Amino acid sequence: MQRYFAKEKNDTNFTLYESDLHHIKNVMRYNIGDKIEVVFDKKVYVCEITSIIPLNLNIINESNIDNEMNVYLTVGISLVNEQKMDLILQKLTELGVARIIPIKTERSIVKLDDNKSVKKIIRWQTICKEASEQSKRNVVPVVDNIISLKKLKDIEFHNKY
Repeated sequence: MQRYFAKEKNDTNFTLYESDLHHIKNVMRYNIGDKIEVVFDKKVYVCEITSIIPLNLNIINESNIDNEMNVYLTVGISLVNEQKMDLILQKLTELGVARIIPIKTERSIVKLDDNKSVKKIIRWQTICKEASEQSKRNVVPVVDNIISLKKLKDIEFHNKY
């Protein structure tokens, strides 16, 4: 069963991301009566599609099954080229990492200005969201802003969720 993350929940209605709506309608070609999983606030809801346009869902079952590790794991990774970075983010998400910190180092080949870095972070967050859906996680890892190696020592780390 396909899993999607909801932006918000109002009573029994979920607001999904536009890319997920497109995926449900055009890629998966779901019909009325098909079932999907929707994750909101670390809870998994099994829902039945009652309308495609606009998308309306009927909650069948609510589950508190937590697929997350009991350790809050933060990983700092140096900037690498685009394809490698995408793969690294995907695999870290599948392994259960909770927070990813991209690090700019002196010898990094990749150099990003402020405009490009904002777009990259949004793209990286999308990759982590999709990898979380695919690996049946209840949480999407956080991708921090790009920092320098020297500023890494100033970050506070927590041991729990």
